[in-house]
This record gives sequence, C-alpha cells and structure tokens, in this order.
Amino acid sequence: MFNATDVADISKCLLPVSDLKEIKASAFLGCRKLTTIDIRAYENLETIGESVFGECLNLQDVYMAPNIKKLPNYAFFVGYYDEITSSGGYYSCLQYVDLANIAEIGDYCFGSVNLKDDTAGSGTKQYVIWPSVLQAIDLSNVTKIGTGVFWGQTNLKTVKFNDSLKEIGNRVFQSCASLSLKPETATNITKPADGTTVEIKTAGLPAGLKASENMRSTDVKIWIP
Repeated sequence: MFNATDVADISKCLLPVSDLKEIKASAFLGCRKLTTIDIRAYENLETIGESVFGECLNLQDVYMAPNIKKLPNYAFFVGYYDEITSSGGYYSCLQYVDLANIAEIGDYCFGSVNLKDDTAGSGTKQYVIWPSVLQAIDLSNVTKIGTGVFWGQTNLKTVKFNDSLKEIGNRVFQSCASLSLKPETATNITKPADGTTVEIKTAGLPAGLKASENMRSTDVKIWIP
C-alpha cells in the first residue's frame, strides 16, 4: 500500500507500461489526493485487487485499462466493511467510470455505506449512507453484477443495461433514492422453486436476466437502447 497522504498521480507509483500486469489489493486504499485514475495506456494490465482504490474520497474520474474485464470487490468502496477504525465521516466524489470493457463487477464495488457497526462494540449494524454524487452509469457490456454494488449511491438517477447482462446480486441498488422504474418497464418478479434467485421478466430488461430476491422492481430506472 502506498502512503495515502502523498499519492496524487498513480502513474508515478506504477511499473513501466509494458511491464505492469497486476495491481495488488488495497494498493491505493485511502489515497485521498487522487482525483483522476487513467490507466488506459497499460495494455498488459489485466488484474486489479480488492479495495484497490477504496476510500479514495476525492476521486472523480476513472479510465480503466483495456484488458481489465473484472472490477473486484470493494474496488471503489467508501465506508466501513472490515473493521471499525474511527468514527470519522466519509464521502464519495466519484462522477464517472469508464466501464466499456468491463464484463463483471464485484461486490460493493461502488458502495458508499457502512457495512459494519457504526460504533465499535454497539452490536447494531447502522448501515450509515455516506454522501455521493454519481448520477449515471453505463453497464452496457456488463454480464454480471455482484452484491451491493451501488449501495448508498443516493444521487444515481440513470442506469443503462443491455442484453449482455445475465446476473445481478442482492441489494445492488439499495438506498439509491433517486432511481425510479419507468412505468413502461413494469416488472413481474417470480420466485423459482429453489428459492435462491428470482427471474425478472420484462420486455424492457435483458432476456434471461437472473436477479437475487433482494433486487426490488422499484429500485432502478431502466434505460434500454
């Protein structure tokens, strides 16, 4: 992990473009001077680890390397998810993420929420939502979305899907208060016999989409090309 107080340009911390194939977990966790991540030139970069850019509170724009196909768990997460270390507040300035080459998004990737007790030892999960500004996200090429990916993104208004989306997890749009479902894409949710998933059957949603039972039909405004 790099010194969170010093890193403002990650290109100064990485290996040469031709050599870099992986960025380890938590490498830039808590680097609050970062405002832009642009790794488009790193064509050999294929893997980034969990929490790699977590708690980069002032991060605004992200441009991914062309051969990264999966965003890992907690990649841009803001909030508590492992151990409570302070009672200080969090926020997310993230405005844009280029997902053109991304096929899979891991759990809580863009979450802005506490997942552990707000006060250590209280025994009660507070699920405090932190301020965020992300308004739109394009998931046109994504095939799988994990649990709680956008949990707490209260300003998220528009989500673009396509037929490539086949699987979506629990609480993906939990507490996304600005989202609404268009009437013309009204959704019928039926629970399979095994009880593990529900299938959303709608003309406006990708065919064959599998969603968790915690995915609510009122959670999301669907934009279909």
